[in-house]
Amino acid sequence: HCYITNTVKCGVRDPKNRKMHDDAELVRCSEFLKQELGILQPIVIACMGNNAFTAMQDNVVPYLSFSPVVLEITHYSYRGDPSERWNKEFGKIKQCLKSRNYSETKPLFWNYRDTIHNSFCHND
Repeated sequence: HCYITNTVKCGVRDPKNRKMHDDAELVRCSEFLKQELGILQPIVIACMGNNAFTAMQDNVVPYLSFSPVVLEITHYSYRGDPSERWNKEFGKIKQCLKSRNYSETKPLFWNYRDTIHNSFCHND
């Protein structure tokens, strides 16, 4: 299964800083996410935007007892129509869900700016 998340889903953002979450928010929410993900153990974690992807990569995934695929998908605040991007990104999620081997021991990270290697979540 797939888990879709934003950077911070358990706290209120400081009204003075509307673009980025502060370190205290990230720490509080990282603890929440580690516990929630530990229970769910998804095959794929889809992060809404680069802030969520970076926070997940740096503050959450290294502490998990399983090895998910972590994908960055276009944030819903994207200026323009994200439909084309989402079609590609959700296609990649489906591909990963079909091909991921539960015995893999390292997490995989991909953001939409990366070139995807053929072996990344590839059905052989």
